[in-house]
Amino acid sequence: MDYKTLSDEALLRALDIHLPNGPVPFGRAKWWQLVRAGEAPQPALRTGKVTAWRWDDIRAYLNELACKSPHATPAQQRPRPIHDLVRTDRQ
Repeated sequence: MDYKTLSDEALLRALDIHLPNGPVPFGRAKWWQLVRAGEAPQPALRTGKVTAWRWDDIRAYLNELACKSPHATPAQQRPRPIHDLVRTDRQ
């Protein structure tokens, strides 16, 4: 999936968000733990079998993670464009 070309309102399912295929650096269990704790974005769509998040919410979360990194310098603590955060070599 090419995250650079997604519209802000695109809906992504969990498998498109977390490791091993998605841009969020956590696995499924950790992702859901963060969502339940209110530390990660809440789903925009939740039905019986489908849960999805808006790409804009995920992108903002990734920028927030990058700013909070203990290894971030002051220059890195500014919000960065998402293309700096997302690996595009995965398919």
